[in-house]
Amino acid sequence: MKLPRSLFAPEYAAGLAVVEDIENPDALARLFDVTGPDVVINCIAVGRPAPADPMRSIEVYSVLPRRLSHLCKLSGSRLIQISSDGVFSGSRGGYTEDDLPDANDAYGVSNCSAKFPSRTPSPCEPRSSAMNCNPGVDC
Repeated sequence: MKLPRSLFAPEYAAGLAVVEDIENPDALARLFDVTGPDVVINCIAVGRPAPADPMRSIEVYSVLPRRLSHLCKLSGSRLIQISSDGVFSGSRGGYTEDDLPDANDAYGVSNCSAKFPSRTPSPCEPRSSAMNCNPGVDC
């Protein structure tokens, strides 16, 4: 996989790391051991609509953030978990940070289940509605 390093300033591009199999816990642990990150930014997406296999959504949007949270806790790293507003069904709009998620699809439900248990420090989790749009068309 070729990482688009050209999207980043050279001083940041040099510090970017990629793991070929994000669902492999051993590969993730090795990546943490090798890089010793201060900050981990998880902005993974497998596309929407969600994959035909709902287990893939669960692995990527629920299991992976928990695994990263655990590895960050062990290594003293800070986790920034980028998310979308896909945890809401869109049935009413105007959602705020105080609203409870009401997703009814595989993506939204699996994303909701990534909430971290209270005994684990919560990551910073910015949520955006501009993640899956075409600028100038449907944003």
